[in-house]
Amino acid sequence: MYISIQKNIYCENCRICGARPVIEQLPKAKFKLVCPNDKDHFKLTSAFIDDSIKAWNKLNETPVGLRNVG
Repeated sequence: MYISIQKNIYCENCRICGARPVIEQLPKAKFKLVCPNDKDHFKLTSAFIDDSIKAWNKLNETPVGLRNVG
């Protein structure tokens, strides 16, 4: 089962395909942050979703010169 991340939570898009990540629910109440288009792009599992989102953002950070401003 996949859970969408609320739009008001800052999260970088996948740097490979541009998709917004989703949260995959695993057995035993565990969760994993994954790219919805291809699980092999990035997958991050952490005890806390906040930590996974921070790690995802570091991996997928848009270089300063390429960011849309405004």
